Amino acid sequence: MSASLSNAKLEQVMVSNTRKDGTSVDPRATVSMANFNITRLPDNLQRFHWVVSLDVQDNFLTCIPDGIGCLVNVQTIIMSCNRIRQISPDIGQLTRLRELWLHDNEVVSVPESISRLRYLKFLDLDNNRLQRLPNGLCCLESLQGLFLRGNRIRQLPSGLGFLPNIRSLQISGNLLPPRLMALPTRSLLLTLQSSSSIVTIMVAWKRRRPAICRVSVLPLYIWQHIFDLLWDLPHLHNLHP
Repeated sequence: MSASLSNAKLEQVMVSNTRKDGTSVDPRATVSMANFNITRLPDNLQRFHWVVSLDVQDNFLTCIPDGIGCLVNVQTIIMSCNRIRQISPDIGQLTRLRELWLHDNEVVSVPESISRLRYLKFLDLDNNRLQRLPNGLCCLESLQGLFLRGNRIRQLPSGLGFLPNIRSLQISGNLLPPRLMALPTRSLLLTLQSSSSIVTIMVAWKRRRPAICRVSVLPLYIWQHIFDLLWDLPHLHNLHP
């Protein structure tokens, strides 16, 4: 099936599942069009505000468009195995989103607006082209699983260590220190928490200001990973008293 026909088919499926009153014919409010050669989502997505689950994995999508914010009821988005490079800041309007699966794409950056997804539980960005992470990830208090394997990340926001519900933080296959990437989630979170405290103290010392900050008594192996994290932080070296 050609891309144009596939795109038309997706829109046809979504239209056919929409009642005249704008609600869904399907009580599950699910759209599943995996492996259909789709290259873009339909225009005027506000017509499909009823969608709760959108599965368009294994297609040829190249972006998550601006209109995505119109899917105000969506809770699950599966767009893995596409060719997505850009994510619209409108993703932050999906305040009911709980799962976002984007592994095996070409994503180069994540917008800061992701910080608004207060109910997001799972974010899968494995095997993309990320080089840095937005600080907004540290605001996702409901997050339980964050998957970042196989990217080009050189530094992690230390605030990730303070996410209260995180159970799995996967970072292997990046440009981070190998010992750090080999840590289990619990030890990795402890390392991030402690490195944040040490950075606060170091910055305060360089600026000749007092710092009220507690650093826990840590095992030796955790200190090794903290030094890995802090060794090459440019903002510390550039500070002047």
